[in-house]
Amino acid sequence: PELQKLRIPSLWLLGEVDKSVPTGASVANIQLVDTLGLFDVRVVPDADHDLRDVETGERYDYWSEIFEFIGSM
Repeated sequence: PELQKLRIPSLWLLGEVDKSVPTGASVANIQLVDTLGLFDVRVVPDADHDLRDVETGERYDYWSEIFEFIGSM
């Protein structure tokens, strides 16, 4: 219910292989409540909950995603 009250664009970055939060279910739930089309959901391939590559441990450059999102508003 709280997400449905949001009236501002928001960016959701989720790791594809997150073991803390079920990514597929999260994406489905976010899309379900995004009745205004304000939520930008991006799934980072091979990334865990910390947005680190599960093979290399390298952190995903999420700042570029954030700046791109802000710049598009």
